[in-house]
Amino acid sequence: MKKGLKLTLAALMVVSVLMSFMLTASAVAVPDSYLDASNYVISDGTVSNASQPIFNNGRATFKINVSSGVTVTGALVTVKYDKKVLKIVDAGPATTTDADGNPVEVLTGMHTQGVSIGDDSAYTFAYISASGFNTGNSGKEYAYITFEVIDKTYPNTIVEFVAGDYTSTDTIKKFAGQNGNGFSTLNSGKISSFTAGKKSITVKWDSVPGATEYLVYRKGGEDATYRAIATVKNISYVDTENIKNNTVYTYAVRAKSANGYGWYEGKEFGYMDPPNITVTNSTSGVKIAWDRVEGATAYKIYRRVVGGSWEAVEQVGKDVLTITDKTISSGKAYEYTAKVIKNSYVSADADVKKIQYVAMVSNVTLANAYDGVSVKWSAVSGAEKYRIYRKVTGEQSWTVLKTVNADVLSLVDTGATSGKTNSYAVKVYSNGVWSAYKSYPFNYLASPKATKTTSTIGTGITIKWDKVPGAAQYRVYRKTSASGSWSLLTRTTATSYTDKNVSLNKSYIYTLKAENGSNLSGYNKTGWTVKYTLTTPSVTAVTPGSSSIKIQWGAVKGVDGYRVYRKAPGETSWSLLAKTSSTAYTDKNVKTGAVYTYTIRAYKGSTLSSYNTKGWVGVILKTPTVKIANYETGIKVTWSKVSGAGGYTVYSSQYNASTGKWSSWKNRGTAAASKSAWVDKTVSSGTTYRYTVKAVNGLCKGSYKASASLVYLAQPTVTISNVANGVSVKWTKATGATGYRVYRSQFDVKTEKWSSWKVMGTAAASKSAWTDKSAVDGVIYRYTVKTVSGKVMSTYKASSETMFLKVPQLLSCTADTSGNILTYESNSKADSYRIYRKTLYTGWSLIETVSGAENTVYTDKNIIDGTQYIYTVRAVNGKNVSYYDTNGISCAD
Repeated sequence: MKKGLKLTLAALMVVSVLMSFMLTASAVAVPDSYLDASNYVISDGTVSNASQPIFNNGRATFKINVSSGVTVTGALVTVKYDKKVLKIVDAGPATTTDADGNPVEVLTGMHTQGVSIGDDSAYTFAYISASGFNTGNSGKEYAYITFEVIDKTYPNTIVEFVAGDYTSTDTIKKFAGQNGNGFSTLNSGKISSFTAGKKSITVKWDSVPGATEYLVYRKGGEDATYRAIATVKNISYVDTENIKNNTVYTYAVRAKSANGYGWYEGKEFGYMDPPNITVTNSTSGVKIAWDRVEGATAYKIYRRVVGGSWEAVEQVGKDVLTITDKTISSGKAYEYTAKVIKNSYVSADADVKKIQYVAMVSNVTLANAYDGVSVKWSAVSGAEKYRIYRKVTGEQSWTVLKTVNADVLSLVDTGATSGKTNSYAVKVYSNGVWSAYKSYPFNYLASPKATKTTSTIGTGITIKWDKVPGAAQYRVYRKTSASGSWSLLTRTTATSYTDKNVSLNKSYIYTLKAENGSNLSGYNKTGWTVKYTLTTPSVTAVTPGSSSIKIQWGAVKGVDGYRVYRKAPGETSWSLLAKTSSTAYTDKNVKTGAVYTYTIRAYKGSTLSSYNTKGWVGVILKTPTVKIANYETGIKVTWSKVSGAGGYTVYSSQYNASTGKWSSWKNRGTAAASKSAWVDKTVSSGTTYRYTVKAVNGLCKGSYKASASLVYLAQPTVTISNVANGVSVKWTKATGATGYRVYRSQFDVKTEKWSSWKVMGTAAASKSAWTDKSAVDGVIYRYTVKTVSGKVMSTYKASSETMFLKVPQLLSCTADTSGNILTYESNSKADSYRIYRKTLYTGWSLIETVSGAENTVYTDKNIIDGTQYIYTVRAVNGKNVSYYDTNGISCAD
């Protein structure tokens, strides 16, 4: 461009400048170190520096280059802003002379010091006029304007520069249409919507033509000023960074391209936490409850049938934290959610809660029944089953009585407590869910139950019953036939009643009710039938003698006498033996061991009582022959079987050595007729016992004879192991022992049979171990021990078997470069050897198992120089292991 050319710019240019700050920080003030010193350089109306201008140490300097001979007149520079944070601190020419040393005209009309931007309109701060630049070094002279940030708590200041009143249309195009570098012409990322999540906010904005990515800024909460939180390429962002309830956040989105950054504008959104809801079946519908959310002005609850569409149920004020949805159908599944509302802000949906609504049983009726409380209820639509509960006054929890199918609508509670309030509840079950319930209290009064009815000639019929808790008195009813009607006989506070208005050989039916005020118990609708006749005699004793059987029975009032009947062996009908006024009869026409059956009838005149159709057994029982012996678990008692016995009773007596007396006989147990042996496991070792056995059949008991006495000796428990000089046999001591006898049996590998037990030795009562030094290497043995007291010996049990293996002789141990070399004597019976090692400071530890009887050399390579090692060896054959040389052999260096 030649000197003297006048340049006019007739259009406006918009430049967006935003202070840069860290994305990961949320400082209240912007540190100077976050700023940069990049510049815009305008040369002939164009931008020659492609970098985005940002503040440097709180300042931004903008340069205008002027080519040689250029005169700039009538240019206005205007700033627009969104915060009152800027002031012009300096303005003027870059140099006072050009590169050739010629004077340069200074800019005129420039506001240069202390000017703060302080209103809400565009502010014209400079009028630029420049001329007389030297052409020798064009492009090196320039004018400048410098701004300073006054308040660094507002790093979001937007500065818009507008320059105008130039005349060259060519220059206008260059200056206003930059898209390759320099000032950006991108629009603002206009926020279109916010969506609240759970501790998240989704921000969406309109797409900006030409943008390659977007910077998302946020302030609010802990951020007093805007802070960059993300750079994204799409047109939405989910903010999850420390989102707090009841907080207003302001977001702004700035488009970015290769040319620079676009405008941005903030938009507010108030975040509210969604409520935490619970849903439960209640007595009248589904109860929805939620936690209070700080800052909420209202709550809105939604519902849908599973698979259906959402619909609003109700919106309530901030102090309402529960509602009951009553407009639903039993047996259907529903889902619920809720939102928090604060003015125009709405939270995300609460977590959806699903519930199968099951209507509560609406009608439960309770009544006293004969054997409990009658519970009845109405059917509920959709019910699959019902569960009935009871709780008695004073109890803390409900008791489940029963779960029944949907077609069952009643239950009798036989476990109710009379005289107390029994509360009942019925729950409905449908599709995996139980309904709510209502408690129904009921004062239960149990029905009296007859405990005894007697017919006494000359007296009448007496009925007795137990006292009923809670009853004030009782009602006695009677009828004369099953189809007849009940008639009230009396009301009484007693627990028995005698009906004297009865006729001989006629039957009457009785029933009872308890009452307390207006509360009447249930009753036995069948009643108790009693015939006014002679009482049936009951046999009290059947005593066999040496050649007779005596029968005794209880007396019956008002009778003339008794008839005695008998069935002999093989007979099927009763035969009259005798008529007597006594209450006893002795049958002398009997045989020992033969089983007879007796029964009795009372009579008065020609009237006979009923009788026991099964009768009572009578038999002369022989005395069993009893033998006793020590057994592995106690004393075994055996006896000879007795003809006619229905079973046996075993008795024992214990000898007291300090008093020299026997204790009285004590019943120790019983046995069936098919048995002839019994073991007394309660005996103590060293104690003397005797036993006897009685044959029994019904009320009949045979005679007895004491057995010989016996000292019980406990059976020792035996363990065996190989030792250096043989097989060690050990046993548990037994109280009362005077000594022990050791036996041995040897296995013959050819015949595969064990030899007979052979006494190998004895031990005193104080001993519990013995060593078999005659054991032969490679032979398999087993042992047992008997406890001895005089001529009495305990039973025995064989030990496990073992093969005796000699202790391997240690031959040598030498050290060389390969390790410690150990040699030992071979054992042809061994299939392997176990090598053990210790030091002067440690115990024996197994270090190796060497297979093969012929392998008698072992090299220990895992050694530490300077350490003294001691070795020993055990021979092994299967599970059998020899003893070992306890001293071991030390390896020479």
